Amino acid sequence: MSALDRLKKFKQTQESKKATFKKTAKIPDGRSVLRILPGGEKDRGLFFQPFANHFIKDNKGQLKAVYVCSEETFDKPCEICEMINDGKREIRSRLGKDAAEHDPTFKMLDEARAKGRVLVNAINVTAGETEPQIYEFPKSLFEKDLMDVLEEMALEGDDFEENMGIDVVVKRSGSGRDTRYTLSLAKKQSETSPAMLEKMEDLYGYAQQESEAKKAKAITALASSTHGKLPAPAEKATESIASDLASASVDDAIDVEYEVKAAAGSDVSPSPTTTSASSDEDDLNDLLAELG
Repeated sequence: MSALDRLKKFKQTQESKKATFKKTAKIPDGRSVLRILPGGEKDRGLFFQPFANHFIKDNKGQLKAVYVCSEETFDKPCEICEMINDGKREIRSRLGKDAAEHDPTFKMLDEARAKGRVLVNAINVTAGETEPQIYEFPKSLFEKDLMDVLEEMALEGDDFEENMGIDVVVKRSGSGRDTRYTLSLAKKQSETSPAMLEKMEDLYGYAQQESEAKKAKAITALASSTHGKLPAPAEKATESIASDLASASVDDAIDVEYEVKAAAGSDVSPSPTTTSASSDEDDLNDLLAELG
């Protein structure tokens, strides 16, 4: 591969990372009118995409790794879920059900469970948005309230796809475990412009965040947070995990940094650390020198 080709690939990789770890939008507090857009060709004709992440923290509560849950997102076995469930079972059997609930490690494992979300392309009409964003809907709000509205529309001969979207009123109150949502069809419907459809995000592409190296990092972070007491998943021997970590490239380290920052709501540009940004700069300088 020529130096120019390597430079192009390098730039494409960095842009891809920024796109993949774009921060999703949450339903805001209070009353909002959201226009949910139909599915595009990239999303296989579906206007939604199931999605969930595992947020793995250390024993001090610091976020150490983020990894997509394959069970919630792709409906297939998830090794991270397996480790979490095995760990919780072990603590329950050792301490008893009631005592386990107060165990710090048990609590950490419980917090690392993936909480299912559903991604949609939507515009916050109340906030005056003009371009679609990826909005996260709680799974129960989507599967019950929104689907009930769409089914009622269909029975009345009103087609969501033909209307190029639907305006719904969403109300959010409370916080944490006490957060409550309600959803209803908006009495006044707005319109979807062709420009909006052209700028829709690729939901299916966004969800494609699986990586053996990043999964190995998540497994290692989980084991470290539990003081190494958790066994590796049955399908992945410890030697295999070590091999993945040993072969992980600087790009994989950057991936984890993007994910943790995006999950925390921070800027997803790489920070100038000696591990990631300086290595990227060295690579780029080498390529420019070759071209030059």
